[in-house]
Amino acid sequence: MPQPFSLVLTLSLAAALAGCGGKNTSGSDRSQPRKAVVALMLAIDARDAGAVRQSFSQKADPAYVESLLRVLAAQAKLKDAVRARAGRENAKQLDALGPVKEDIAAWQNARESIEGDQATVSLPGGPQLRLSREEGQWKILADSQSDLGVARQVLERVAAAMEQVAGELNGPRYAPLDPERLVREVRKSVAEQIAR
Repeated sequence: MPQPFSLVLTLSLAAALAGCGGKNTSGSDRSQPRKAVVALMLAIDARDAGAVRQSFSQKADPAYVESLLRVLAAQAKLKDAVRARAGRENAKQLDALGPVKEDIAAWQNARESIEGDQATVSLPGGPQLRLSREEGQWKILADSQSDLGVARQVLERVAAAMEQVAGELNGPRYAPLDPERLVREVRKSVAEQIAR
């Protein structure tokens, strides 16, 4: 049986702690459902807001998509703040928790079920995504019928936590810390804020 909440966590954490960014993935292949899911993961990893938007169906809950994009922007703001305090190399440690090659490979090999213009992509015993074919491209559904629709609150908490910690980096809590410890404390603080 698919575990939708695992998918919520996967996408939330992938977005929250995405890769180095700056890559344009808008030309990603969405001709098959699995490829569309991989395109979304790659767009999240690259923090490519345009490609993330293109990955979602016109029927998707716009509030969910905006929440996901807010997380990507908050992650960039946090990384920039850490870079300013601890240097580029230490800030790169925040990249290490994005989607890993194994996660992307798992989605490339996921089970795909297509019925007309609707599809489901699922990992064995794990999460599933519903997709819709629109203008020849497969798009992720994040609607009231989808498990992604309920993830918006999680994404909002993640974004708020990152924004708060980024805003506090020049305050007294982080002032005495050496660069490596600063990065550890930032990760810890974000996790604590999300858990509240």
